[in-house]
Amino acid sequence: MRVLETGRLVLRPFAWTDFAAFHALAYADPAVAPWWTGRVRPADEVRRGFARKVAQPPGAPGWLAITRRDTGALAGGMGLQRWLPDEDTSWLLPEDPADAPSRDPAVLEVELAYALGRTHWGHGYATEAGHAVVAYAFGELGVARILSPINSANARSIRLAQRLGCRIRRNLHPRPSPFHATPGVLAVLTRAEWAAASDSPASG
Repeated sequence: MRVLETGRLVLRPFAWTDFAAFHALAYADPAVAPWWTGRVRPADEVRRGFARKVAQPPGAPGWLAITRRDTGALAGGMGLQRWLPDEDTSWLLPEDPADAPSRDPAVLEVELAYALGRTHWGHGYATEAGHAVVAYAFGELGVARILSPINSANARSIRLAQRLGCRIRRNLHPRPSPFHATPGVLAVLTRAEWAAASDSPASG
């Protein structure tokens, strides 16, 4: 991943100096943490995962810190998490089998994941960051398809996926997450779909 800039945001690689702020807004807030990491988590529990974000290699799928241009404040994070050929996907049963992750190691497919601090909700930051990350994924990293599982009760994330151009398909597994009793959906966007939307008159 590299630095991405938008009108109001700078998306940059994470540094250890971000740890306390990112933990507070993404892992410690009960309005945020359950939707992307299952539950509120103490700092010691997430330190190793954050170390992987800091150490991720350039030019590969990974995470970026979302920071505001006007204040420099850390607003959240957004990442591209690769689907691995040997990954356990028994909890994912797309209504269309063609939407299942590919097992071909030569095909790069990712999940678009994010966490945005509650004080930064309602300003369009996630959409702005999402458009930049999706364009980078398809335009530079060579991603073939974005497949993002979302809990069906997470209305904000479903609306974000739709704004980014994703199709929302049902996950037929009755309880894909052990942290939520509600079922899930799958947000799907191919490189061809993104390119067609980007080239359309309405997108300009």
